[in-house]
Amino acid sequence: MRFRAGLILLFFIALVAGGCRKPMAPTFDRNKAPETWISAAPMDTLFTRDASGHATPPQVLQISFRYHLYWAGSDPDGSISGFFYAVTETLPDPPNPEIDPNPPPLPGPKARDYHFTARTDSTFVFSVSDGHSDRQHAFYIYAVDNLGKPDPTPARFIFRAFDRFPPLAVIDQFLATGYVFTQDPNTLALTRSLQQFQVGSTDTFAIGRVPTAVVPSGARLDIHWHSEVTTASNAAVGYKYKMDEPQFVSVDSSVTSLTYNSGVADRVGPGLKIFYLRGIDGSSGSRQTSREFQMNFPPDSWFAGADTSWVGWTRSGGDRSVDVAIWPSNSNPGGSFADLRPAHCYLSADSLKVLPSQRKPYKSFLEFYGNKIYCVREFETVRMNSWLLFFNGGFDADSPYSVVWTGNDPNAPPSDTLLNPVIQVRPPNGSPIGFRSRVPATLTSVPPTDQAGTQTGLYPIYDPANVFRSPNIGAYWSFNRAGTYYFFARAQDGDGTVDNRIGSTPDLTAQNIVAAVDGGGGTPQQIALRKQIMVFNVDFPPYFAFTAAMRPHPGDVYFTRILTLNLVGSDLDPFDPEGGGSGSPPAPGGPPASAVYRYSASFRGPRNVTSPTDSVTFAPASCFRVANLPVSVTLPDSLGGTQIRVMVELCDCADCEDRPGAGRCSNYSYLVTVPAPPPPPPAPSASSSWVPSAPGTAAEVLRRRGER
Repeated sequence: MRFRAGLILLFFIALVAGGCRKPMAPTFDRNKAPETWISAAPMDTLFTRDASGHATPPQVLQISFRYHLYWAGSDPDGSISGFFYAVTETLPDPPNPEIDPNPPPLPGPKARDYHFTARTDSTFVFSVSDGHSDRQHAFYIYAVDNLGKPDPTPARFIFRAFDRFPPLAVIDQFLATGYVFTQDPNTLALTRSLQQFQVGSTDTFAIGRVPTAVVPSGARLDIHWHSEVTTASNAAVGYKYKMDEPQFVSVDSSVTSLTYNSGVADRVGPGLKIFYLRGIDGSSGSRQTSREFQMNFPPDSWFAGADTSWVGWTRSGGDRSVDVAIWPSNSNPGGSFADLRPAHCYLSADSLKVLPSQRKPYKSFLEFYGNKIYCVREFETVRMNSWLLFFNGGFDADSPYSVVWTGNDPNAPPSDTLLNPVIQVRPPNGSPIGFRSRVPATLTSVPPTDQAGTQTGLYPIYDPANVFRSPNIGAYWSFNRAGTYYFFARAQDGDGTVDNRIGSTPDLTAQNIVAAVDGGGGTPQQIALRKQIMVFNVDFPPYFAFTAAMRPHPGDVYFTRILTLNLVGSDLDPFDPEGGGSGSPPAPGGPPASAVYRYSASFRGPRNVTSPTDSVTFAPASCFRVANLPVSVTLPDSLGGTQIRVMVELCDCADCEDRPGAGRCSNYSYLVTVPAPPPPPPAPSASSSWVPSAPGTAAEVLRRRGER
């Protein structure tokens, strides 16, 4: 009983306490959300459907970058206290244009993008970019009522802002000031002076085209500009410029001038340069102007061969040569390459003493074959497998003389300004630092075969650590293919600029320049470049040595129609590509131990029997090798008359038809006298027997007798 009474007491206390609790509030919102709409703007982008009912992408509208928008809102059970708006936009440029040229999709608004306003209109300036004149945007706005409740469905439209009339940046002056050399073409004397060059607006960038505006290397560049308004209330608020800078440099509208190469941290290196200038308006839109020019005058070159009129040349058969086998001799005990200095050959120490700009122009080169040095002029022929040495002179107006030289090169003489100025590194002196050479060719074949030829590296390079090391002042070449060759050198200055005009376009290849100019025509540029090309032939054609052993001789008289064919050939430059059976060609510089000769012969005379005016050719064999001679040839009776023309061909190659440039052939034609062929046998005498015909009338018998 005591336990039950306690339980009842606790229940009573709980009942009394529970009677003091407040009633629960209602669980529904009686405040209705406001509505928002854009009252004056282009129509929102809406999805439409095609005839089959499929949704089509919306058409993105295009508006001016400065646009006046109006909006409104209403609240059915209260009032509007204001609006929140946001503007989103795509990136100004795609992050990876090489992979995808389009920017990423338009992003949605984030909470931090919204701004509050109590107004119902405003003029917006939507941003574009200085790289593109338009940019995609989205405008969002929603109303908030007096109780702070927002419109859950904001108004929105998507559009592209377009900046059609950005300000125009105008370059008023582009002036280059620098030191340049000039050279007297007659005396080769150099003069250095400070000159100014204007960079105009005529050039536009094109791959492979050389700008018409060229300024000195390291010249000071002074640039001045202003901007012009192209539509009302859209002046430039700043500028962006770029030349050698990795990115555009931004400055405000008060900056209207710029200087490069002033001696501060504004260095502009040599090469093709394009200066870009953009005027930037309030939407970041821009219009670009530019100036293109070449900084660094390209070097020029000429041939500085030996003087062909030098009296020391031994002249024989049109050759000009010296025999080095007589150095030294009793009459010339101190003989050496120094003996050739009067001919300006640069074979001794003078190659290191005469700068390229002071080498006298002679269009010739040297050939080394056997014990002789030949002085060769243009269009002459050199011996196959000989060494050829080309020296070039050159002029450079503005670059430093930074020749590649290190004292630890085993071939490097001392770099001394007085003793060896050619390998002395120093400021500009009017000379290029070296040359690169190339020799395209047209090889002998039917039809002729063009060969592009490869280009050498720069020479000289006195540096043992350089993979292109070439301690040579001149260009050494050797050729073992017959044909016509077109040598030209490309001068290179201390800034690395190479004279690449020859070969830059199809009409400026060496072969086309020579064909056009030597044919009496050519453009001004082809005519100017013709002096830089040396044309010569490789491989003297073989010839017949009409010795006592050779048969037949021109004018020989034979008393029989059996002829002994023993052809004897000779060659000024015999060459066996197989090395006399060793499988490898001989080393350049002289004749090999063996030679290759191929003979062909045919005989031509009047045709016998039928008509003496017709002629016939008899070829006893396609060709004869040296081992096959002598051979006996019996003239057939089909060759009539006593005057037979012997036609022989001599080639210094075994397979001239199959290998372009394998060699050359010489053809000879002369008459020999032989006995006339025996007369043809007499024709059989005519005879017939009369066979009586079938009986007939007397008239028929007489007629048949008359027919017989």
